[in-house]
Amino acid sequence: MKWIKFVFAIMVLFNSSWITGSADAAATPGSSVVNNYYGGSAFAPADRYPEMIDYPYVTEKGMYTMVYWISDNMDGSHSLNISTAKNNKWLYKAKMVFRFDENFTNIAYSHNYVFYKDGESVSALVINMEDGAISKQLKLAPGGPKESREHYVFKTVETKDRGGILYGESDGETYRIFLENELSQPLTITDPDHAISSEVAREPSVVLASARDQIIFTGSSRTSVFSIKEQRLVQVHSAGDVEVSGYFGESGDVKFYVDGRFYVWSAGANKYEYFKIYDENFKYIRTQRFKLDKPRYMFSYNITLSKSTLHVWDINYGELNTLKLESFVLDGK
Repeated sequence: MKWIKFVFAIMVLFNSSWITGSADAAATPGSSVVNNYYGGSAFAPADRYPEMIDYPYVTEKGMYTMVYWISDNMDGSHSLNISTAKNNKWLYKAKMVFRFDENFTNIAYSHNYVFYKDGESVSALVINMEDGAISKQLKLAPGGPKESREHYVFKTVETKDRGGILYGESDGETYRIFLENELSQPLTITDPDHAISSEVAREPSVVLASARDQIIFTGSSRTSVFSIKEQRLVQVHSAGDVEVSGYFGESGDVKFYVDGRFYVWSAGANKYEYFKIYDENFKYIRTQRFKLDKPRYMFSYNITLSKSTLHVWDINYGELNTLKLESFVLDGK
């Protein structure tokens, strides 16, 4: 099952910030509020831990908070599980909502949309947040056997207000972006130089610019921009470039994108943390500094943003299966 763990870990690492939410927030800018037991109890029984393939994923939409994870089944198949809270109280826990076949290879989340690839197709599930039932199941594109997974690009894409996937054959010249609430109208991209597959191989996060004219690839040591109109890379910048527009942050920094802005996270002194904020054109906006409850390695956490409140989700799964939520009110605009 190592290949599933690898793919799922990558999706979670680079795609923990598509969302907006409604968890309890701090009262004043720069301050924080810590909730050690979000929802008042565990998000899943402790005996469900052995079934979890990898790190659970937290997302928010309006008044709902959802925790997704994939589990192993005795017959070799895999199941999608979800626990959902409404207004910070659990509606249901550890509900198995879908079973994947043995050719399941990729998964990505956008709010209550779940995108996946298996032996038959690339598909999307739409989850009813109130009861965890599947309200829609849509096939988006042909899939392929498990052995062919390295021949396809399946990558989470973020936009200012929704997420989706970038999908196509690695050696092909055409890709499509399928977005939440727009599944019937995918964005088609032509890439004659195969630049996209080369950039995706570096495991960056992928952003579709608000004007939907560019794809931005951001990693820990490289930033590049693909022009959809020009069908080529128009910017490539790496760590070490000095004062060059198009690269931001230092090698090893954690970057995330939400609501049209990039946040570059760096560790400061005396347990303080800070991130620098940039717009989609990499123009510096400001630096935000605050103090976390404990020193953190931010890349292992889910990060969400609700209006002006940053949510840092610490998932304690195994013995407790609880969520710790630390909320920070951001200052400035």
